[in-house]
Amino acid sequence: MFDSATQAQEQGGRIYAVELRGQEALVTFGRQAIDLRRVKVGDRLWKTSDPELDRQIRQTFVGDKPQFQREISIEIHGAIGEPLTAIVRDEIGHVVEVASEMLLIEAQNQQLTIDRLQSQFGRLGNTPFRLGTLTNHLQGAVLLPVSEMNRMRREFVSQLKQLRAQPKRWQLRDRPHTTLLATHHP
Repeated sequence: MFDSATQAQEQGGRIYAVELRGQEALVTFGRQAIDLRRVKVGDRLWKTSDPELDRQIRQTFVGDKPQFQREISIEIHGAIGEPLTAIVRDEIGHVVEVASEMLLIEAQNQQLTIDRLQSQFGRLGNTPFRLGTLTNHLQGAVLLPVSEMNRMRREFVSQLKQLRAQPKRWQLRDRPHTTLLATHHP
């Protein structure tokens, strides 16, 4: 688009070729796209659209797989005869707590180690989250079925997504001898 003195006279159209010739550039437009009588020497030429750039940008938010995943941290708590509890935090202060529907039992083998917990709770593939840190506070050698840990993971992902989708709440408060401040409450 050519930038002219008045918007009514601005001319523009799709560029089909740009050929550099020394210090000059030959720009080819579509037929009858521009009234060259309205273009003056010294008018600036602006690139207002780029199909390739548009395609690249569109790929960052189209599709099933999120392009950007937020880091979460998880604390795991529990003991034999209690539910396993996962406290999950994101980087902007949202916190959710999910408890297992089954009680932890004593493990004869394949107890819940930090590696097994990270493996199960870190399977966040097509979600907007990725596991940062996982802290294990389990007491004793305990076991919980993989299916129950998968249910817990789906539950905390769902709750976090709901919290993040809510609009931020702002509250005006008066401070003596100052102007009103707006503070964010997650």
